[in-house]
Amino acid sequence: MFEWSSVPIADKYRLRLVEADTGTQVLSKAISNTSYRLEIPLEAATYFWRVRALNDCGAGNWSLRRSVTILPSLPSAPELLRPEDGSLVQQIRPTLYWKDVKGATGYRVQVHDDTIFWSPLIDVGTADPNYGLTHGLSPGTFFWRVLASNSAGDSHWSSVWHFVRGWGAYLPLVTNAIR
Repeated sequence: MFEWSSVPIADKYRLRLVEADTGTQVLSKAISNTSYRLEIPLEAATYFWRVRALNDCGAGNWSLRRSVTILPSLPSAPELLRPEDGSLVQQIRPTLYWKDVKGATGYRVQVHDDTIFWSPLIDVGTADPNYGLTHGLSPGTFFWRVLASNSAGDSHWSSVWHFVRGWGAYLPLVTNAIR
């Protein structure tokens, strides 16, 4: 909500809103009140605004410039994609994938062998909507989750999925030949 003091001889006021970084005019509107609520949401950025009185004789001087900063909103929790929940994985170092979250600037990935994540086996940050494990997993069941973050903070954790790291396709080792 933008608000300013009234001018006794004003019929209307012109409100001008400009994005600070680009100088792009976002709004220039004649208003009959001394306040205005935007009809559209603003993107996260800093904006400059000012107002001047209008009447039949013309326009008065612009007010001092004010600024308003719109912070980004918290990102939503990521949606996991692969490996699918409950799937069998043969790769020693599988890659985990999730949907890119709008407004996220980074992600935190955790992998553990139980659902509590008290002391995760893997707890890393990445800017990408995927993470290729850098060390191998032994056979077993592993649980994973992801959260998104930006300058406003962290999302909730994603749902927890699990995968089973299998033994893979191994050839039997022949130790003694029969004659």
